Amino acid sequence: MGQDPVQANLAKLSLNFMIYSTIEQMAEVFALNEKAGTDPHRIFEIMTGSFYNAPVHKNYGKLMVDHEYDHPGAPVTLGLKDMEMFLKAGGEHAVPLPYASVVRDRLLSAISAGDAGRDFVVLLERARQDSGLK
Repeated sequence: MGQDPVQANLAKLSLNFMIYSTIEQMAEVFALNEKAGTDPHRIFEIMTGSFYNAPVHKNYGKLMVDHEYDHPGAPVTLGLKDMEMFLKAGGEHAVPLPYASVVRDRLLSAISAGDAGRDFVVLLERARQDSGLK
């Protein structure tokens, strides 16, 4: 990334943001389809069997539809730290980051719900809760 470690750190935070925002997208898709009566596992199969078959979709999506939140590869608190640092960098460079704010708020909701130590794919539960699912 160059000689300045700040650039490498920002690149890492940027790529982590892409993971978190992808998880938020999948959380909303799974919650909506579940609320409409479609098994999230079926949506996952269609998703990963078509255009969305990258590892981020396959790996995190499977954890989400199987509700595997309790063996964190990365806990919610780490995601929040990353998003706060990413948003701070945006502020320092006068770059609006509205989706990063959404992800940060979803992570804060997860912490408020007692999910701080769970894997950050638990964001699905916040989307499910917002949709009225139990």
